[in-house]
Amino acid sequence: MKNLLIVLLAFISFNINAQYVDNDRGFIEKTFSEIEQKVKIDNGQLWGINLNLPIMTIDQNTKEIIANKPDKQNLLKKKGNYYVGYYPKDKPIANSITEFGGTMYAYVGYPFPFPKTYLKAQLIHEVFHLVQDTLNLKTPEYNNQHMTAVDSRIFLQLEWNALEKALTSQNPEEKKEHIRYALKFRKKRRLLFEDAAKNENCFEIQEGLPEYTGHILASSSPEDYINSIEIIKNVIKPLEDYSGSFAYYSGCLYGRLLYDYDKNWGKTFQISDNFGEKLQEYSGISKIDTVVNIDFINTNYDAYNIRKKELKKEQEKEPIINNLKRIFADTILSVNLVNPNMKVYPTATKTYLDTKGTVNQKIEIFDEWGKLIVTDGGCLINDKQTSASVPARNIRVEGKVISTENWKLFLNNEWGLKITDDKYTLQKK
Repeated sequence: MKNLLIVLLAFISFNINAQYVDNDRGFIEKTFSEIEQKVKIDNGQLWGINLNLPIMTIDQNTKEIIANKPDKQNLLKKKGNYYVGYYPKDKPIANSITEFGGTMYAYVGYPFPFPKTYLKAQLIHEVFHLVQDTLNLKTPEYNNQHMTAVDSRIFLQLEWNALEKALTSQNPEEKKEHIRYALKFRKKRRLLFEDAAKNENCFEIQEGLPEYTGHILASSSPEDYINSIEIIKNVIKPLEDYSGSFAYYSGCLYGRLLYDYDKNWGKTFQISDNFGEKLQEYSGISKIDTVVNIDFINTNYDAYNIRKKELKKEQEKEPIINNLKRIFADTILSVNLVNPNMKVYPTATKTYLDTKGTVNQKIEIFDEWGKLIVTDGGCLINDKQTSASVPARNIRVEGKVISTENWKLFLNNEWGLKITDDKYTLQKK
């Protein structure tokens, strides 16, 4: 999907009327300084490249910018130890990278997800995206729809539990055994679904590497690293849908274990590599099969309870899917996706409706016709990602704003609403 914006910590409610407060300005300045020190100490050790790059925060309401470095066009004005200005009102804000004043910046939207200590890792994550092309680690498009399947969820959680055990183990042989089991679960899952390995690898490289980089540079010790990734663990593991989120946590686990074996592993990592094979190589494990000891995985990785919980969820999912199929077979509003800029929320529920496409519980879409903000109820994006639909019962039209209780569509001036039977579409005047 073109121009995809990721909002990882969307589970936290932002106060959209908030503005920078003095304490937060001081915190931002302090964070910029700490990041500069962290990347200076790193001095290219992780990736062989200098990560002391332009970063900024953008107030979601006022569009005010606070940046660590000036832009090339001098749109930002120096204020103390940082630079201030205003972001264009018509551009969406998430946590991403953006061009401003002829300079590429990594940025995070304000107010911040809490705890604030995550800001350092989050900004460094976005800095990595600035250099991803340079490192030849920019991936092609991927689709991890299989991560919603019950078997995928079971094997992924077992893989995570084994990696967590390996990460905290002080005994080298015990660590190696936990890694071996993690790779067994990983292999078994990838054998069950066509192209699973290719798609998972792409997502882990695209988002797992940046997330690992953020936490490893923001941390001062192995214990500090584990504390740092706790927020990612607590957000992602309970999710109903792992398809748009698993790589953030997997990247943290695999990245740190590789770091334990060789701090410079990133310098040789290539787009064709994958975390599992690299960890197998660095840990000295010769062969991975899918044979497991049931008692061992029940005792160490909670396999019995994970399976029981996920099978129950699967039974509860069927009526939800049937209900969504009924909703999107009824009155809908459809918009074409020509050059979309999507703000997606990996923590929001996604439901796959066979060949109909994917229902995103929460999403924001910007395109030539305007802006669609879906806060609940779902937005169905077809498999080819050429159209988006929302339920249109009890629709309200107020000038250029079309809405229901679950979504709002803000039309650009030259666009209007067309009604055909029980279907609403947009047309250019």
